[in-house]
Amino acid sequence: MNKYKTAKIIRVVWGLLALAIFLSIFLMEENIADLAADWQFFPSIIKGFSLLAFGVIVFFIVEALLFGRIFCSFTCPLGVLQDIAIYTGKIFKLSKSRKAFSRNHKVLRYSFLAILISALVLGVAMPLAMFEPFAIFGRVSASHKSLLLLVSGTLVFTALIITASLFGRLFCNTLCPAGAILGLLAKFSWFKFTLNPDACTKCAKCTKVCEANCIDIKNGVIDNERCVTCFNCTAVCPDNAIHYIHSKDKKKTKPDLSKRDFFIIGASALVGATVLPKLLKGTPSPNTVMPPGAFNFEAFTSRCTACQLCVSNCPGNVLKPASTQYGLSGFLQPRLDFDSGFCQFECTTCSNICPNGALKPLSLKAKQSLQIGLAKYTRKNCTIVRDETHCGACAEECPTGAITMVDWQDGLTIPKVNHKLCIGCGACEHVCPAEPDKAIVVSGKNPQTKV
Repeated sequence: MNKYKTAKIIRVVWGLLALAIFLSIFLMEENIADLAADWQFFPSIIKGFSLLAFGVIVFFIVEALLFGRIFCSFTCPLGVLQDIAIYTGKIFKLSKSRKAFSRNHKVLRYSFLAILISALVLGVAMPLAMFEPFAIFGRVSASHKSLLLLVSGTLVFTALIITASLFGRLFCNTLCPAGAILGLLAKFSWFKFTLNPDACTKCAKCTKVCEANCIDIKNGVIDNERCVTCFNCTAVCPDNAIHYIHSKDKKKTKPDLSKRDFFIIGASALVGATVLPKLLKGTPSPNTVMPPGAFNFEAFTSRCTACQLCVSNCPGNVLKPASTQYGLSGFLQPRLDFDSGFCQFECTTCSNICPNGALKPLSLKAKQSLQIGLAKYTRKNCTIVRDETHCGACAEECPTGAITMVDWQDGLTIPKVNHKLCIGCGACEHVCPAEPDKAIVVSGKNPQTKV
């Protein structure tokens, strides 16, 4: 077995292990792999300055400059899913009509990246969130958590799998923002895949297994900007014509970007910076409660990529993806749904698991004194008033003593809310038996403040 076949086996094993780890952080109630979420390119960029985030960014840059887009094949969970789809497509001969080599759509790739980045800089993360690979993987993995996620996740997953099985890594080389940046770095990588035209017999075995359709055997060139370093080509080449080595070969499949291309990319950035922030600007509806650690709506929605990691790991099952509660800018970002549960007093999971910095890490003491909402009591809806019966469930469940029962009439007592003690956890609303309208409802607080 030659070294390239060994490299491919290592890539497959490593990729499946990475996929299992990332699936575990979304699907397992208890897992030991939470830190895996921090090892993602764009989440680390969005997170802002921290020693870990800075280290991760430097690691990916150095890795790409040395070895090319090795992350895309070895570690990216969405990439591994596409590899499985590509392999399945070959089994069922779905990719039979796939082009052996396709041109580099660099203007489309960088224009799209410019739109996403400029919108992000201007405080709108939603466009990036729709195409960031870890966020897509998270929404697909967490589809079981809500009907909205099930529908959106299924549609995206189906589209991605069909595209990969028919056209290979098309998404990675056109719409993926991480792929665009890593590809730009890989263009200058120390190690590259090179094709020796003198040794090549043009059997085309390499082009049939190339995931990125980036091998041009006619001109004897491999486009390393799009190559995802899967080692498929080197593993099948019978002529030993393809090597993964340090190369000073400056041949390119296409000339560098023209002035016209730069104008298109610049215009795309302008659209992302001006049109999208105005078009997608949103505000939370009054009753929408943000997760603890969000602090204020603008900061929260400008960083959250709706990856659903907090939703998947919420032990109280209170976090759900938003539909219209935050407006367009907060589509699928987490909110507290007190019909499903309440924010547990002894829990800090969501704020400490967020990979993007959209939720700031909170100690238990800080979380227990953070006012994320306020409870409001509506007497006419209360079962005590309406049915003249004893209740008091809200006061019993309140963890801070913000709700007390006070005398009303005929020996009955009704709730009274002390807003100086209420933290908006929603335990009272969740247990309130009043129907169809709750007698006690929590409204969100923006910004979140200390009690």
